[in-house]
Amino acid sequence: MGDFAGNGYLVDLDEYAKKLDPKMDDVTPGYGKLYCKYGGKLYAVPFDGDVLSLYYRKDLFDSGTEKAAFKAGYGYDLKPPATWKEYLEVAKFFTRNKGEKLAGEVLNRDFYGTAFYGQRDWAWAWWGNRFGTLGGVYFDERTMEPAINSKAGVDALNDMIAIKEFCPPDILAFGYEELKDAFLNGQTSMVIQWPCVGKKGADPEQSKIVGKVGVAGVPGGMVKGELYRRAMMPCGRVLAVTKDSKYPWEAYQVIQYLTTVTSLDDVSTAETGLDPYRYSHFTQPEAYG
Repeated sequence: MGDFAGNGYLVDLDEYAKKLDPKMDDVTPGYGKLYCKYGGKLYAVPFDGDVLSLYYRKDLFDSGTEKAAFKAGYGYDLKPPATWKEYLEVAKFFTRNKGEKLAGEVLNRDFYGTAFYGQRDWAWAWWGNRFGTLGGVYFDERTMEPAINSKAGVDALNDMIAIKEFCPPDILAFGYEELKDAFLNGQTSMVIQWPCVGKKGADPEQSKIVGKVGVAGVPGGMVKGELYRRAMMPCGRVLAVTKDSKYPWEAYQVIQYLTTVTSLDDVSTAETGLDPYRYSHFTQPEAYG
């Protein structure tokens, strides 16, 4: 937002917001402040609430056979991993070869503990979940020197390299579609993905694991005895008005309508790729009719 608003490319929406309320108090802070404000002024309104979460196979994690085997091997109960160490151990545990058993059934193909977005354009976001957990920052606040070449950065990268062993062999070619399909086709026990994948998991036309999808927070790390999570918000869409627009007020009215009146329809439908960003999307669906 600093690049666009700071260079004068966008219309300040504060005066328009006084005339037609965009209901920014209903928007969760990450999207409402980080994505939409600059210098204390409103320059955009959220249209999408992307955040990475952990999606996992409930049926496998609830299997008595798998729970007993995991407890015997690792000394603690099988559950959605809360830390990156647990994530690695769970991924290793669930990785099986064709012909082995999984939850009592013989596999007709190889099965993998997890998968991630391995293509170079977005792999940084899956690395960033780990980097943030380890206390990493992108730049030194005083000097603005890049800070990713740090212990946190290297440790996060090494962790991604370690998890690769328990992923499909072509993982470095995985983009959004490949990662989505690997999970929805029943090829992995868990993935870190965007919310629309969870919604598609409930659609029998797109998913082979309908009714078997659970969701949890992205794993974190223990810091001074407390679990420290840092899930990435690697994208998410906002709507703004360009400074050279001939009809800025009319453009704002469209923005206000799309982000309030029809927004629940948009974020409830998997095919839009849009996800919840308002408190009321979760608590007051009746407000949208």
